Amino acid sequence: MHLKNELRLKSLLKGISWRLVGTVDTLFIAYIITGDTIKSLSIGGVEVFTKILLFYIHERAWSKVSEKYWNKAKKIFSFAQPKNNIINSDEWLVNRSMREQKNNHSGCVIWLTGLSGAGKTTIARYLEQKLFGDGYAVKILDGDNLRSGLNADLGFSEEDRKENIRRTAELAKAFVDTGFITIVSLITPKESFRELAKQIIGEKDFHLIYIDASLEECERRDVKGLYAKARRGEIKDFTGISARNTFEKPIDSKLILNTQETNVNACVFELYSFINTVSTFSGLPDSNFHK
Repeated sequence: MHLKNELRLKSLLKGISWRLVGTVDTLFIAYIITGDTIKSLSIGGVEVFTKILLFYIHERAWSKVSEKYWNKAKKIFSFAQPKNNIINSDEWLVNRSMREQKNNHSGCVIWLTGLSGAGKTTIARYLEQKLFGDGYAVKILDGDNLRSGLNADLGFSEEDRKENIRRTAELAKAFVDTGFITIVSLITPKESFRELAKQIIGEKDFHLIYIDASLEECERRDVKGLYAKARRGEIKDFTGISARNTFEKPIDSKLILNTQETNVNACVFELYSFINTVSTFSGLPDSNFHK
């Protein structure tokens, strides 16, 4: 039976069943008032048909109310419902601005992207050491470490890789809201993944840094032995080796650090200098960045 016809039949049956109950009640009340059985049955007999018809019309009228107007009605009467308990970060008693003032610097995310073995983790560690030594609140979020904890339930399918980025970006945003310089070291192979991270963190706080090294150079280094395992088929869907997981070079990175042509110390210094020039850090004391 067509769904619309089923709904109409259901409305009709509901009307009949309800009116049978209502009619018994009407007969009882009519008899109490009139004391006449014949009159009571007459009143009940007429009432049962008129009320069934009215109920059916009423029910069908409500079914015509569109979802659009129903949602508007719900909003109008939602004042009695509990309010959304999500509090904007600016409304906390201790907010981001207060934390940054105490830290004496602004928070931001330095998102390092590049192939495995390009030098992301090494640069992140040396940069963290330098910033921490100069008194800055700084934290590294490393892809390998996150996959052994927070993201341990994720694999390397397209969906899982995207979820890995989403969770990491949400965590990075939480650190930024506490005024931290947050360094993310994550392959982030697709442009859509990087865009997702930027949307979550916010364009003002998100700074994409491309750690550039050719596939051949990364495979030559193979510091973790991952490329060799991928070549032997022990690791599936490995970025750069699997045809389904190629690395898309960033189109809008703030800085490109070529680790084939530049040593680690020079890369760290260049990134350190970049942090001092981005608008997010305009209020930082320059002396701390030029020691």
